[in-house]
Amino acid sequence: MLHIHMKKSLLLLVTALLCILPFWSRTAQADRHADYGELAVSVLVDGVWIEQGSLPYGRFVSEQSFQLSSIQADESALIRLLQQGGGKSHLDSVLLGTQSPIEVNEDTAASVRKLATADQDLINVEASGMILKFASGNPSHVLKVAARVEPEVISAIPFHYPTSNLYKDFDLGSEYYTYSINSSRGKLVMDGQLDEISKQAPFFQQYTVPDSGHPDGMTYGWVWNDDENLYVAIDFTPDNTFDGDADYTKVYAKTNSGVKEFKVSVPETTWGQPFFTYTDKVVYQHKVYEYQIPLTNLEIAADQTELQLGFAAYGTAAAGNATDNDQTFAGIDGRDISVSWTAYYYTNDPDRQTYTFDIYVLPSALARTPNLVSNRPFNKTPIPYGDENQVNWSWTGASTDTLDSAGVPLAGGDYTVFIYVNFTPVAGDWVDNGSFSLTLQSDVDASKFTVVDHYTGTQDQLQSAANAVGAGLPVTAYLWTDTNSNGIVDAGELGPALSLGTSATDGSVAAANVGDLIAGTYKFVITSTDNGIESTKDVAHAVTVTLTKGALPLSVTLNSISSSNPTAGVAKAGDTVTVTFTSNRELSALPNVYIGDFGTAIPATSVSGNVYSAARTFTASDSEGIVRIYFTASASGGTSKTVDTTTDNSGNSVNFDKTAPTGTLSINGGAAATDSVSVTLSVTGEDPDGKGALILTKAEKQPLLLASNSDSILRELAASMKLAAQLPPSVPGTGNVRMSFSNDEVSWSAWEPIAATKTWILPAGNGTKTVYMKLKDAAGNETATAITASIELQEAAPLAVTLNSITSSNPTAGVAKVGDTVTVTFTSNRELSVLPNVYIGDFGTQYPPRALAATCTAQRVRSRLATAKELCGFTSLQVLPAVQVKQ
Repeated sequence: MLHIHMKKSLLLLVTALLCILPFWSRTAQADRHADYGELAVSVLVDGVWIEQGSLPYGRFVSEQSFQLSSIQADESALIRLLQQGGGKSHLDSVLLGTQSPIEVNEDTAASVRKLATADQDLINVEASGMILKFASGNPSHVLKVAARVEPEVISAIPFHYPTSNLYKDFDLGSEYYTYSINSSRGKLVMDGQLDEISKQAPFFQQYTVPDSGHPDGMTYGWVWNDDENLYVAIDFTPDNTFDGDADYTKVYAKTNSGVKEFKVSVPETTWGQPFFTYTDKVVYQHKVYEYQIPLTNLEIAADQTELQLGFAAYGTAAAGNATDNDQTFAGIDGRDISVSWTAYYYTNDPDRQTYTFDIYVLPSALARTPNLVSNRPFNKTPIPYGDENQVNWSWTGASTDTLDSAGVPLAGGDYTVFIYVNFTPVAGDWVDNGSFSLTLQSDVDASKFTVVDHYTGTQDQLQSAANAVGAGLPVTAYLWTDTNSNGIVDAGELGPALSLGTSATDGSVAAANVGDLIAGTYKFVITSTDNGIESTKDVAHAVTVTLTKGALPLSVTLNSISSSNPTAGVAKAGDTVTVTFTSNRELSALPNVYIGDFGTAIPATSVSGNVYSAARTFTASDSEGIVRIYFTASASGGTSKTVDTTTDNSGNSVNFDKTAPTGTLSINGGAAATDSVSVTLSVTGEDPDGKGALILTKAEKQPLLLASNSDSILRELAASMKLAAQLPPSVPGTGNVRMSFSNDEVSWSAWEPIAATKTWILPAGNGTKTVYMKLKDAAGNETATAITASIELQEAAPLAVTLNSITSSNPTAGVAKVGDTVTVTFTSNRELSVLPNVYIGDFGTQYPPRALAATCTAQRVRSRLATAKELCGFTSLQVLPAVQVKQ
């Protein structure tokens, strides 16, 4: 059998460094069903983890089952899942037979609920493993685990909306959605709840299919605005994993000066907030983003009625590489790779007369031969053999060749080159098996750099959008003078190197100083250094910027809003509310400040430097509620700043409350009379709502707040102005009601928190008694007239008893012997409520008064001399057994 002879030599010619489109990052693109890691399964037996085996997983959630040993049905089971290999991993559900765990890493709530059902509601697998506890009484030994393991290197390609921009950067030529300004009005509370748009149709919605293993789903976006901000909410349902800094969305706005980018992620919250939450769109927890972009940042012209908007979303829920979607994209400056090789072959083998070549490029770190099934040729189409006598071949790539043979975007680093010959119809062979390599260097997209035009006296800066350079590279700028105006970077035309720092992981460059330049147009050449090689300094890598060097924009900080009231944050009629504010520049005039109702403007006063203050004393005619502060400050150069707020820079505010508390008072539950000075007071009290400012609204106009509380006057005014009148709203009082009491409206008890009951002492002496109560709220508003309650005091006189006589039946007065009867009589000053029992003589026998007499027997007479007081409680009689004793 004849064999083709191939010379083991390969000449690789790198005609130019390959341009790397920074839009991509290195992302593993292997087969959809490839496994990237395993979950090792262990069971705790007598305090020792006994490994049972492992379950393999790829980037898409799949369910694997395993037959366990070493578990007892009558005992609770502890099972550990420990990741081995791969990138991040997630659990969807874990069942032992049909039972879900009762604890997951000692958590009995959220994680347990999530793992009960395979529904894409995932939890992260912790590096230390996941310990799952199952209840006893489970007869099954079959463990079923639905999970996923990501590759170590994942796609960094975001989804773009409109989808025509997928795999492309947003620029002035991109397709955008059109938003009509004021077509949807409202505000947004950044809480991740999306309550504001619950009944509003999405501004856009697009079915999204990630290649990253995340679930397919709809991406929703809502847009609305008020007079200050553009609000955007993005419900990115495919992103069901929380990946911290890696997750983000972006809003792009096409403006006259270029495309503006607003990004929100966990660390980047200038324009909004990210949330990992539940919505009504899907059953699993996923990422939601809320934006608040000041309209001033969108360069909206006075007559502009529409905005051109685009959106990006990435959450490791990512798009596949361009070739996976049958798309290719040009490199930045069109540079390419050229490869030449030599091969000899015999022409008398009919099976091998037709053949083509393929080139494979893989990172040298992989140290392996390409896999002809899973790896792709670097060339898009097979390279024909040409003339049959040809022994030298060459191939030149194009700027569209941005992915290596594993489908990973090319980046700076070392690559190995392989040449394969394809025979038809038999199998081919390697011309050379990776004997040669090349080093690639990341390039610079200078068009993504913009200038930060600072005011005179401050250094100007250069910065870039994402994907301007490779990740983590030193970036340098050179001021280019183009002295001879030939459009070529000639020797001596570049200024000193100006370091712009190191690029971020997304290829962006933070603002860095380039000098305090005067107004004018400048050219900078931008380079990056990769693998010790600085990129080309030529016109293709130059950016032109224009500086106007205007005046510093005026900014105002409201330092404090305070009240003279002893209680912080409240004010009542007669209190003074003071505001202090600081400007970053000297003001051209002291502004008039409105504090509370807008009837009176308070001229601000200068405190020191650029610190100002204004104060206003509130009256009973002012509207109640949180005090609103409004003023416009101006500085030279035509710059001004309007402050319209109810809180200072620290979030403090003042609640003006002029309404006193109300309540009720009763004594002993409303009884008409009492015979005791100690009574129980029953109390109710509240701080009622006050009346806020009336709001008059004209269609699509700013509300007008008017300083009047007369409904009739305001309604008449509203009708004359053809305005819609909304009656003054109720505003909450300051609360914290306290109470004080008095018997005479002169001496009052100490203030104390209001309570339902209180024990109170009335003044002595029968007659009508009145108790007075005052109530006071946190602002110090007291009830104008004391709340009263009255009761009739009918206190009885003290009981007095007079012992009228002590007599004996003995003929001799004042003595008694055995058999004699001693009789006592007594009188009370009040009717007795019950007849008392009387002891006469010894205390063994009681004698009801109705008998009024008793016979003193020998058994009841003490054997010693005793006084009548001892024996009977009286003092005029002595008794001895059977003998007479003189007094």
